[in-house]
Amino acid sequence: MYTILQENNKVLAEELVSFAAELVRAPSVSYEESEIAGIVEKEMRRLGYDKVFCDDFGNVVGVIFGLEREPTLLLNCHMDTVPLGSETWEHAPFKGTIDNRRMYGLGAADCKGGLAAQVIAGGVLKRSLLPLKGNLVVAATVAEQNGISLGVRGLIEHTLPELGLSPSYAVLGEPTGLGLYYGHDGWLEAEIDVQGSNPFHVNDVTRSIFEFIGGSSTASRPLAESQVLGAPRFEDRSGCMRSNFHLARRLRQTESAEEILGRLNREVGLVAGEGGGVA
Repeated sequence: MYTILQENNKVLAEELVSFAAELVRAPSVSYEESEIAGIVEKEMRRLGYDKVFCDDFGNVVGVIFGLEREPTLLLNCHMDTVPLGSETWEHAPFKGTIDNRRMYGLGAADCKGGLAAQVIAGGVLKRSLLPLKGNLVVAATVAEQNGISLGVRGLIEHTLPELGLSPSYAVLGEPTGLGLYYGHDGWLEAEIDVQGSNPFHVNDVTRSIFEFIGGSSTASRPLAESQVLGAPRFEDRSGCMRSNFHLARRLRQTESAEEILGRLNREVGLVAGEGGGVA
């Protein structure tokens, strides 16, 4: 099987480079991805994907259906780039120039090279004629570089469920120096509330909980990579002081949402118990 895939990969290698250069030549800052979306959609159709369409969010989605409904592998790259800045380019930013086996241009690494590779990967599978047990979804999404990730949110929450598909695994094409990196198993999000009649107790307990949780990140990972804490918000409701803050925690392979929630409840309870007079 791998020999068949390898041979088909060699055949499409030249097409991959040409396709990547074509993507680089199409300017595509966030919310202005229509030109590159047309290029991606056309290439998916040429390669023979079973289903190709542009969804309501502007994402281009190509599907190769397997023999069974599960599993589904999602390959995802964003189509947008940051705006062209004032820096001086050694090579023109919209030509896809190749120099010493490297392609240069705005978005070549982040993320048009990865997008080209993922789209062509679907073509390799189609040409190999190997039966797939599950499904392959290749999604070129919009609005990632602006920090909103509108495209991938719409893809996961609306587009794929409407197709009856739920990704079992996802591979992102972000630049990593050609290394493979394990991401995470999702995010847990929680709201932590502290309530009491004494505003000083509420304030002290809130600060203690915030500082305790903020310092409980694993030492092997930077805090920003494992969890995000929103700043506490305070309000007075008819003599009852309330505080609230948001926690987003990255789940690792050995963790479950239930485990993290249980630990949070125990930690919050211990810290709150020291302050007294709060819920």
